[in-house]
Amino acid sequence: MSHLTIDSTVEEIRKTLSYLTKAQIDECKKNFKKFDENADGSLNLFEVKQMLEALGQSKTHVETINWIKKIDSTGTGSINFNDFMKACFPQSGEPPIVLTGRVTKSSLAKPAMFFEEQIQQNKGLSKEDLEKRIKNEAMVRKEEREEKKKQKEKEESKSRFADRKKAFQ
Repeated sequence: MSHLTIDSTVEEIRKTLSYLTKAQIDECKKNFKKFDENADGSLNLFEVKQMLEALGQSKTHVETINWIKKIDSTGTGSINFNDFMKACFPQSGEPPIVLTGRVTKSSLAKPAMFFEEQIQQNKGLSKEDLEKRIKNEAMVRKEEREEKKKQKEKEESKSRFADRKKAFQ
C-alpha cells in the first residue's frame, strides 16, 4: 500500500484500494478525523482508547498499547491514516480474516478479531471480577483524561509565560 494520509485524495486512495466507493472513503476519513482530536494525522493512545470506547470495546491501557502495536507500521506508538486503512481493508493477496466461521473484509474485521480474543480470555471471570475490571478501566480512563487536561494547561501556561517574557525583552 502506498503511503496514504488523511489528505490523500479519493483518487489516490482508490489507486490502492480500488474496490472502495467514494462514500466508503469519505466515511473512513470522517471517522479517522472524528477521533484525531489534535488533528496531527495519527491516533495516539488516548485517541485510540476513545475510539474503542465509542465502539463499545473499552480496553485497559496495556491492551490498547498491544492493539496499537499490532497495527502501527512506523513504530511511533500511534496509528496514522495509512495504518488505519490497512487495518480496515486487507490488501489483495493477503489472507482474509476469519471471524466465528465467516470470511470477511469488513472495516472492523481486525478489531473484531482482537475483541473476540479478549472475550474468550474473559469468559472465566466472575461477574464481580468483571465489574472490578470495568471500574478499574473507568478509573484509568478518568486519570488519563485528567492527565491530558493537566498537560494542556501546563502547555498553555508555558505559552502565556513565553508571551509575557517577550513583552519584557
